[in-house]
Amino acid sequence: MLVWQTSFASLSFPKQFLSPNSITKELRLGLVNKLVQMRQNFIERKTTTGSKFISDKNVSCPLGTKVFKNENLMSLSFSNQYQKNEISKKYHSYEYRNYYGCSGTIALKESIVIIADVKHSNSKQDQLAIELDLRYKNNYDSVDYKMIDGNGDQVLRIVTTKTKTVLNSTISIGNEKYIVISINKLKDRSVFRYRFNPIPFKINRNGFNFEMNIPMRFDGYIRAEVFTNGRIHYFNPQGIQISLASFLQEFQLDGFNYIMDSLLATVPKTKFLTSGNENARILEELRNAQAWIISGQDNLVRNLIEGYIKNIKDGLILDKRPNPQ
Repeated sequence: MLVWQTSFASLSFPKQFLSPNSITKELRLGLVNKLVQMRQNFIERKTTTGSKFISDKNVSCPLGTKVFKNENLMSLSFSNQYQKNEISKKYHSYEYRNYYGCSGTIALKESIVIIADVKHSNSKQDQLAIELDLRYKNNYDSVDYKMIDGNGDQVLRIVTTKTKTVLNSTISIGNEKYIVISINKLKDRSVFRYRFNPIPFKINRNGFNFEMNIPMRFDGYIRAEVFTNGRIHYFNPQGIQISLASFLQEFQLDGFNYIMDSLLATVPKTKFLTSGNENARILEELRNAQAWIISGQDNLVRNLIEGYIKNIKDGLILDKRPNPQ
């Protein structure tokens, strides 16, 4: 249930909705998993500005890089800066996160700029866990998140701004505006509008070469009306009421898994440690599903389950558990 107080206090997206936070969680899932695997596969050393990983033996990294024992395999650095605008009396909070690969060069950068009534920063614990929370808070005027690759090219940008009654978020892939989300606050409801723009989508870095044109999904926008009593109505671009399933079908983001794979191509290959290798793939997929549930990506969990059902029918997944007593 979405409850509106003064202005945009306690704003939250219903968990099934596409949001700036859910998009970044989906795209950054590979980065979060990589950090978990690095901690399982290598030795971590905390530093004053972040963390670094070394090995107790020589390592051959992707793209042919050789790293000797006790040398950096991957490192993370974090920094925060603050500036107060003496005219507006607003604080500009800057957070920078840099991720380095085997060669010591930048794999990717993240920056978060928040303009608000007070200073803002993520805790060092969250930074070391690679956690990132882009949920909008009431004292924010704007949030500007960027992901940059090692060449300095923009990968993802999400800008959220507000007026008295409207909150706008623009999600750009590369330099192209892909999704525009607006939320209007009315007396008895909040109206969520989604517009998808056709954009070229291209990856050409670290040996990854992928190109496609994301077409126009529909003219206009789809919308959802979230009432203060908890009811939610969904509408297509023609204003006809539709089901939740039809509404969520428009939120599929295809091909984006290649983005993080290409960014992390200079980081050592890793895997989740398990008690055996036989079920390692399923275990990793279920760990991903846990993260999707937490971030509200129910559609990805549904797709995974449907894939399991098909594989079981095709005899590709066998159940060796004893019959229940």
